[in-house]
Amino acid sequence: MPELQRLRDQCLTAFGKYVQEAEKTFGLFGDLGELPVSLDRLLGILEQTQIEGRAQEAYLLLRQQLFELLEGVESPVVTVRARPDQSQKEPCQTVCD
Repeated sequence: MPELQRLRDQCLTAFGKYVQEAEKTFGLFGDLGELPVSLDRLLGILEQTQIEGRAQEAYLLLRQQLFELLEGVESPVVTVRARPDQSQKEPCQTVCD
């Protein structure tokens, strides 16, 4: 498969994962009733927003690589540092697999 098609497919997949996670986050906010919110509920929302953030990072990284390929600019080596609560996987491996 040509590089452009492969990267486009990966970008589209990552975008779909990001949208799914954003919808889950929005759903958690929509399910809130009265304030105050329980600590368990608040922790669940925080965890989901972190998952959404990682999905967004994976999408943005792939989108940048796609733009660079389209521009004919060689992509520099990107070092992705895992967050303390994450494994050493790349963002797309964490979110897209």
